Formats: sequence, structure tokens, C-alpha cells
Amino acid sequence: MGDGGMAVTRGLTYLDFDVLIERADQGAYRVRVVNAPAGPTPSSSFTVPFSQLELENFVLKIGRPRRVVRRVDEPETAAIKAFGSQLYRALFHDELEVNLLRSQSQATAMGMGLRLRLRLSDTPELAELPWEFLYDRSRNRFVCLSDRTPLVRFLEVPDPPRPLPVSPPLRVLVMISSPRDPSFAELDVEQEWAKLQGVLSGLEQAGLVHLERLETATLSALRQRLRRDDWHVLHFIGHGGFDPHAQDGVLVLEDQAGGSRLVTAQALGVPLHNHDPLRLVVLNACEGARSDPTDPFAGTAQTLIQQGIPAVVAMQFEITDPAAIAFTGELYAAVADGYPLDAALSQARQAIYTDVSEVEWATPVLYLRAPDGRIFDVTPTTIRTLSDEERSRATAEREAAEREAAERATAEREAAEREAAEREATEWRAREREREAAEWRAAQLRTASDGVDRAEALLRGRDYAGALAVCTEVRREFGNSADPALVDQAERARELSRRARRQQARRRWRRWGAVGIAAAVAAGIFLGWRLNGPGSGGVQVKVPGTQAWIDTGVDCRAGHVLQITAAGVVYHNSKDAGTGVGPAGDPLPSRRRANVPGMPHANHSALIGSIGRQKPYFVVGTSMAYSCPGGGRLFLGINDKDVANNSGRFSATIK
Repeated sequence: MGDGGMAVTRGLTYLDFDVLIERADQGAYRVRVVNAPAGPTPSSSFTVPFSQLELENFVLKIGRPRRVVRRVDEPETAAIKAFGSQLYRALFHDELEVNLLRSQSQATAMGMGLRLRLRLSDTPELAELPWEFLYDRSRNRFVCLSDRTPLVRFLEVPDPPRPLPVSPPLRVLVMISSPRDPSFAELDVEQEWAKLQGVLSGLEQAGLVHLERLETATLSALRQRLRRDDWHVLHFIGHGGFDPHAQDGVLVLEDQAGGSRLVTAQALGVPLHNHDPLRLVVLNACEGARSDPTDPFAGTAQTLIQQGIPAVVAMQFEITDPAAIAFTGELYAAVADGYPLDAALSQARQAIYTDVSEVEWATPVLYLRAPDGRIFDVTPTTIRTLSDEERSRATAEREAAEREAAERATAEREAAEREAAEREATEWRAREREREAAEWRAAQLRTASDGVDRAEALLRGRDYAGALAVCTEVRREFGNSADPALVDQAERARELSRRARRQQARRRWRRWGAVGIAAAVAAGIFLGWRLNGPGSGGVQVKVPGTQAWIDTGVDCRAGHVLQITAAGVVYHNSKDAGTGVGPAGDPLPSRRRANVPGMPHANHSALIGSIGRQKPYFVVGTSMAYSCPGGGRLFLGINDKDVANNSGRFSATIK
């Protein structure tokens, strides 16, 4: 509005950002961008981030008649930010958010706005979500509070309307319904009319708006008034609701006797549809925006859209008088100034937010079938010539805004590039880990296979002791592996060990005869008695994860075989329960930097053994048969050079 009451029309234009939400299998949803400056995106999953109970509690908290909320630290303000942030993160994640930021940057660079159009025709149950609270926490702003990013619930219907050429004044027909019925709270009709006249008086005096009241709020009176004059806007004040039996929104009108009459939105849409100049219906009713979860046009607003009305503004919560006054005045003023309806609604929301309440600004909901948001082509009134000072100030403000937009676009582009670089680096590190793991596995397989081949060669050369030593090394290194191929090599080594022992036994039999056999039997009996005791199941040893070596109390003699089995869990980082390993140890190569000296290739934190705590050490794992190379005391320990931060323990049985 210029000085002296003269209107200045702003030619705001928008690029569309269309978000389509569709049903997927088993109650899930798919979301994708079907039209945007940055191009479409593939489908991704969408999940409502709150339960039905949480949603109902939120609506009860902020959607009932309330005191005016102005302080930023009010509980209601914090609640809507938390709610809107969850909804934003659920909708705009991964590629969708990147696309949104890029589209905003492109629109800003072109000096245009970005209209967010939610397409919910396939998912009417989602229409009850208060999408107007979408909150971008990283930028600390509600999306639809800016007329640069208006939010529209776009309903696709055949034959989208064209803008109606209108020369001021904008003609508004007001219908205030307060029937004599104890079922409904009585309205002070004269006070409601006076408030509406007061808030629009400035626009009327400027010749931008013409306001008339329908004397009786009946359908017949409405039809007569529509026949006699052209009206651009129908403004309804009264009670509204949803009829579950009719599956339609209803408005409470009056009958001829002044009583109540429930009129469905479909019945109301018949006379409105036949009035060509009508472009906008404003429903100031408690539940005028409610919809049925199975039909996108079941609510009052949606049904009127289906009946051919280009745009409907309805209230998804009850609204206080101060908020309604601020909303109505700013909405009609912006429409009269030539704003597209969605931009005008953003202006009205800003008026509520800055002048009245930081909660109620999201109460109005816009349902639109006009693709570009323009339902009127308002012929501008005389435009006042700007002074040089005003022109310079306007130029400076525009240049500052352009610089800010360019800087913001650059920052958003750089952030997107950083995210892409970080994602690429993460993927590269993952590929490197996979390559290292594959190389390590191949090296392990080569080592195991070469060892088995060497043992076979020694066996063929009748070097049974050498073959047995090589097989023991292969089994110690790879017997506890989780890799099936390495386990196969260990099994081959085990079979070769059996063959080598059989050949050794035959050689001893031939060499020592029956006396040698008797001595061996006696030695075996003595060893069994030493280790197990009469009728015992073996020696039980606890090996704490925090102790390097444990004396088992078992003496090992050359040529004797000890059968060792183990179980339990040791955590090589006591603060992280995810690091627990069994006696076989942790196969991750990077962990081996902390192995005890002399065990560079064994699994970290594996159960290991030693005679007299002297090298060479050997891997016990979960089970092994250890052939004593000489005499000495058997010690068991943990393959970790720093056991101080460990926890847990292994249990070993020695027979």
C-alpha cells in the first residue's frame, strides 16, 4: 500500500517445487520430487515421525482456544519447533533436501520465489498433518512463514481455473451464521460484523475492497445474492464440522425459521460453482479444514475445491479474535495489492506471527487448484512516483537482497559440495577396507596352502617330525579362523598330522618293539593321572582378560600331547561392549598392531599358550591338541600387549 491509500501491485512470480507422497506396501509411503528447478528425484521412503497419540496430544496442546503467545520461550513455541523439525527431517532427507536447497538457490538467482506444493491426493490420511509447521532447524525458520517459500496443499483436478481480471474494489460477500440452537454456541453476529468492517475499513476507504453482509445465513438467500451481483470472495463465519455418516464436511447454516441446518460442502458447492466470478472462499470455522482419511475431497475445503472453487482458505485449529483480525486484514490487503494467493497467505501469517501470536500463524490452511496461485489479475490503481531518495533506497535494498541471496546460494552450494565430498571419502574408505580385507584373506590362503603343500612334501620324504611341525603351525595360525577356506586348509593339516603320527608310531614300533610300546603306555597313564587325577574331567583354568599369563599348574613333557579346549569372552576395550571376542580372537587385521611380540599374524586377543612364558608362543583358540616339544610348565595368556583396559575372561580345560 503506498502513501495516500494508493495500491502498488507487486508482480511476484514463483517456480514450483512439487512433492508427491504415495502409498507403498504395508502402510508405508514413498516420497519424491516430481517437478522442481533442480529436477526430479527418485523415490525414497517417508514415515510419519509421530504416533497417532503424539499427534493428538500436540493438536490438543496448540489447537484449542488459547491466550496470545508472544514470548519465544513459551512451551507452545518450543513444541511447534520440535514438531515442525521432526516433520521437516522426515520429509526432506538425503536427495530431497539437497534438491530443495538447490531449487531455492536457483529461484533466488532468478529473482523468483519457490512455491512448495504438497500433492496428497493419493494419501488423504496425511492431509490432517499440520504441514504448515515445517521447520528448518539448521536455518532457524519456518518454511511457509516466508512469502519466498509459500506452502500449498495442491489438489489436482481437471480444468484448472484461469485468473479473473479484476479492477478494484475486490468484492467480498460476508455470511455470518448463528442459528438459534442450544447445540451450538451462539455468536454475537453484530460484533463479528463490526470487527470485520473495522479491520477492512482502510481498504474500503481506499477503494480496494467492497464489503457486504448477507442478511440471513440461508442457502436461498445466498443463491439470490449471487444472482444479483458479482462476488469475488465468500467469507463465512460460523460453526463447521465433519459428518462421519455423510463422509463430508458440513457448515452450520440457518433455516427459514432461524434454526440450524447442517449443509454439506457438496450442497454448498453447487451455487458457488455456478457463480463464475467467485475465486476464493474463506472459512472461519473451527473444523473447516478437516478431511476424511480415505477421501482427499471429503472435508469442507477439499470438497469445495472439487466443486470448482479455485481456492479455499480454512482453519485447521480454532483461532482467537486478535489472530483472526490480523489474518483477515493482511490477506485481503495483499490480494488487493496483486499478490498471488499463496504469497498473500504468507503475508497474513507473518502478520499473525509478528503482531499477535507465535503459534496461531499456522492455523490457516490453503487448498489450491490454480497451478500458479493466481486467482485474480488485479488491475493496479495509480502508482505513486517515487522520489530520487526512495528510488536510491529501493535500489540499495534490492542490491543488498541480491547479494544476500547470492551469498546464501554460494554457502548452500558449498555445503552440498562438502557433503558430497564427505560421502565420496566415506565410500572410498569403505572400498579400501574391503580391498585390504580381500588382500589379507588371499595372503592368508596362500600361506595356509603353501604350508599344507610343504607338509605333504615332507611326509612323502618321510620327514614325519618336520611334517608334524609344519601342520601344527598351520593349525595354530588358521584353526580358529571364521573363513571356510582357511578352515578347510586347517582340516587338511589335521589329517596330515594324523598320518605323520601314524608313521612315527610305526617307526618307533619297529625300533623299540614291545618294550617301547609298554613304556609309552605307562607314560600315557602317568600323564593322564598327572593332568586329570583319578576320574577327573581335566584341569580347569580361568584366564582373566586383564592378566598377561596364568600358570596352569600343568607340566609338559617332550612327546606328550595336551588337549586344550576354551570358551568365554574377553573385551579388549572395557568401555565398548561391541569389542567382545571369544578364544579365537578378533580377525580384524588393524587390531594386530597391539599383539604381543612374536605373534604378528595371530588374531588379536586370542587365547595363546607358552612353555615357561618363553617363545615360541602358540595360539590355543577354542580347541587344540598341543604336542609338547620339550619339558616345562604350561602358561596360558591373552594375545594383547596392553591388557590393562581389558575385561572378561576365558575358561580353559586341559586334558
